[in-house]
Amino acid sequence: MSDPKANAKTVGEALAQAVGAAPQSRACVHESQEFTFLQMDEISDSVACGLLNMGLGKGDRIGVLLPNIPAWLYLYFAAAKIGAVIVGLSVRHSIKELRDLIEFGRVSTLVAVSSFGDKDFTSLLALMQKEDGFKAPIFFVGQPETDKGKSFEELRQTPVNKDRLEKAKSQVEADDELLILHTSGSTGRSKGTTITHRNQLAAASAQARHTRMRPGDLALVSMPLSHVGGIIVGVLSSLLGRAASLLAPQMDPGAVVELSARHRPSVVLGFPTMHTLLLRHPDFFALDTSAVRLVVTGGSKAELNLVKRLNAAYEKAVIMNLYGLTETSGGVVMTTWNSRVETVAQTVGKPFDGVSVKLVDVLDNEVQNGRSGEVLLKGDCVARGYFRLPEESRLAFDQSGWLRTGDIGFVNEEGLLALMGRKTEMYIQEGINVHPVEVEDCLCSHPGVVMAAGIGIPDPVLGEVGRYYVVPDPSGKPEPEELLRLCQEHLAEYKQPRQIIFRDALPTTATGKINKAALRKEFFEQGD
Repeated sequence: MSDPKANAKTVGEALAQAVGAAPQSRACVHESQEFTFLQMDEISDSVACGLLNMGLGKGDRIGVLLPNIPAWLYLYFAAAKIGAVIVGLSVRHSIKELRDLIEFGRVSTLVAVSSFGDKDFTSLLALMQKEDGFKAPIFFVGQPETDKGKSFEELRQTPVNKDRLEKAKSQVEADDELLILHTSGSTGRSKGTTITHRNQLAAASAQARHTRMRPGDLALVSMPLSHVGGIIVGVLSSLLGRAASLLAPQMDPGAVVELSARHRPSVVLGFPTMHTLLLRHPDFFALDTSAVRLVVTGGSKAELNLVKRLNAAYEKAVIMNLYGLTETSGGVVMTTWNSRVETVAQTVGKPFDGVSVKLVDVLDNEVQNGRSGEVLLKGDCVARGYFRLPEESRLAFDQSGWLRTGDIGFVNEEGLLALMGRKTEMYIQEGINVHPVEVEDCLCSHPGVVMAAGIGIPDPVLGEVGRYYVVPDPSGKPEPEELLRLCQEHLAEYKQPRQIIFRDALPTTATGKINKAALRKEFFEQGD
């Protein structure tokens, strides 16, 4: 196995080291195309010089509105080489969200896909230019130059000026920002997190060591590259292990099944929601999964039924649970290689080397093992703060380097971190704190439940009560009374749901997580 020590100080140096060690090894696989580390380096050199020719350089922000395609990586490594900053934008964002993020991000140029799904970004962005006065140049991938924008090929085909490029590289430092990635907004407003080269390399190298990434590995990356799960947990950790990334343009279960059948990845990365949808696809169980050695689930809690199903579906693989945030540049805590399925479902494991964890109560007193408290994290992976949000940054990132995660958890008798949910998800019924994740786990233990999500809603007598949205298994929908009896058997009375609402699907964020903020908004706008 390659030793991913990340002795590189910048992401550009990390790519150069991969080229030096294995120039002809696969770096990226997309559809039927493969790109070596050397090709990724050479193409990103051209893109970097194209950006320099535009007058862009250190500190300039480049908006990237692309699905998971190689052009995203060309821009990422090009920006790393010249000290520019990538502002990640999601193709799932609405035009209003994009307008807000582009304006607030103060981007100097924008690279976008011309269309994706039912969205015509060429027309949408032209309208934004007309109505909002957005004057920065726009480059479109997969489209020749028109009056609405330039072609990305112009950047990709730029002749390399080695002297100019080397001068730009020499000015890039470890603590320079490279990414502004937005929190998922699953419980509130999205914030742009500023992530440096040092942050990313610390997180990705620790993960690569823990997961034993090695040459020959092929990691399926269906999480968006505009999220830490895609670009750092997926791509950068693979690069540091000299492994390749298999890019799924979006988390479409059918497309991912087809991609997996064609390329047979050895590592599968995803959110619980993504894994659940994949396991529900009718063609999934026709796949030959014998090449898969590791399945990683992270981003939100994994229910026991899901972990058991993953364990059965990937017979030769180890299932691991990963915990991390945008603010920690990706994963920071992970279960071990010999963890039982119950441990993977009930805990997120132990912190990586270089990461400190402590739990505090409402008065900021550190709590003992077994007691619940807010999870605080510290290490080189912790990001600098939120872009242009000094007050929010002050509240989340303290002066001694600790990040307040907003997650509630406890350390069990084995020294493993277990999560109970977000502080903002907790509701108070009869004067007692209720964490929806406990109830969601109980509901999902029923074989007829695929997903569950709970929110607290006002009640004139009890203060708040639990309203739980349930996605039933298509093969057999349980009765509400059946689920209530299950909760009565396993939960204290004050934790038991007062309402159960069946849905065919649950709203998700741009990164694929269940969007409880949307559920709350829907309830308070519509009532029932």
